[in-house]
Amino acid sequence: MAPDQRGRGGHACTGSPTPTQRLTRQGRYLELVETAAAGLQGAGQARWLRRFAQEQDNIRAALRWSLQQQDTQLALRFGASLWMYWNTIGMLSEGRDWLEQAIALAPSIEGLDAAEQRTLAEVYNGAGVLATRQGDFAAAERFHAQALPLRRALGDPVGLASSLNSLGGLLMQQGRLAEAEIAWEESLSYRRVSGQARAIALGLMNLGVLALNRGEVRQALTYTEESVPLFRAAGDASMLANALINLAMASVLAGELAAAQQHVSEGLAIAHARELRRLIGLGLIVQSELAHAKGDLDGAEAVAQEGMAVWRAVGGQTNVATMLALLGTLQYERGDLTASEALLRESLALSERLDDQFNLGDVWTRLGHLARLRGQWDEAVAAYQRSLQIHAQIASMAGAPEALEGLAGVWWERGKCDCAMDAHALARALRARTDAVRAPYNERWVASVLSATHGPSDAQQWEARGAALAAESTAGLVAKLTDFIGM
Repeated sequence: MAPDQRGRGGHACTGSPTPTQRLTRQGRYLELVETAAAGLQGAGQARWLRRFAQEQDNIRAALRWSLQQQDTQLALRFGASLWMYWNTIGMLSEGRDWLEQAIALAPSIEGLDAAEQRTLAEVYNGAGVLATRQGDFAAAERFHAQALPLRRALGDPVGLASSLNSLGGLLMQQGRLAEAEIAWEESLSYRRVSGQARAIALGLMNLGVLALNRGEVRQALTYTEESVPLFRAAGDASMLANALINLAMASVLAGELAAAQQHVSEGLAIAHARELRRLIGLGLIVQSELAHAKGDLDGAEAVAQEGMAVWRAVGGQTNVATMLALLGTLQYERGDLTASEALLRESLALSERLDDQFNLGDVWTRLGHLARLRGQWDEAVAAYQRSLQIHAQIASMAGAPEALEGLAGVWWERGKCDCAMDAHALARALRARTDAVRAPYNERWVASVLSATHGPSDAQQWEARGAALAAESTAGLVAKLTDFIGM
């Protein structure tokens, strides 16, 4: 759509608009985006998403004009109102570029009044969120380091809750789970005071994501299930879709595949109806995992390839790494070990560049499985131990049982039976603590241990090991991961 060139009654304007006419036009579009930004968070979201899409080129022209004229406040107000839309539909790179241009115009804080400082803090917050989505954690940290102190100084509880929420997302992606919990708990405390259902639901959903990344599957289900009806009541369809997709992933990890299918289908239907690419990408990750769990390799690969295309288009690098790992796993299950290694190594390199600890822990486990298929026992042990080291560092049980079970299988096959039983016992204890079941496609990696430990003496050993581990705290169990590094 070309920029708006029509006057009253739909007649084309002639000549170039005067500066006053241009300023009036930018003001109209600013009023539109500020109204629409509020509308995105309620029952009218679909209508406002359509309106944004219809006016996209006109809004770009207005924002570009504000930057060219170095109208700082106009540019910042546009950015403060637009970043949520850009985040919602997955316009990460373009959105962040606009925000950084607006920030570059901003004077020192001392030269701004309180309202202008609130606007600037919102722009910094939005830039931090988009940078986090892109996997640029260093930039995100710089943006949030500007927004959060500014909002504390302003005594702005609503803005502070938003910034703490955004910061928690960054910290979680960096594997700093304890710090993320502090940020999200403080954010939720402000949101509960507000009494707004949507705000409270967002806090609960984020704590569910944190629990999921810690491997606490049942806790993740509890938090996320609580958020869903609140989002429904608030009429926020995009956040409802997000919560449903998160609920689907937690259900997959709990082995509740029918529930997972129901949740992800509803979430994706909403995302597709509103063309929310980021949420479509998240839903496709879950659908690929579901197809894999059901043994449908062709379906899982097709969905993963579709998801890869979405994430490359959106610019979500952490999820590109996730899709590469999923595709690499599907290739070694098909028997194409060369293709598998290429995909897994690409995922590993990208995750290392992003410093994405969650993906790194996951990919090292998958590389351990690949090494086992090649009969490379030492390489398999080293890969599993690298995964355990990462999980111990970030204090996360998510994925640790898979690495322990892989390690147990190698050790059992190599005659290190006591080590194998210790590793498998810890994996069982972690699964019991978190309600995370073993995916059907991972049974093969621990089958040798399971098939060889059914006699009376084995049962007594399992009982003794299990009793000792049951008395441990969750933190104690996670700390024991380091016992299997360097053995």
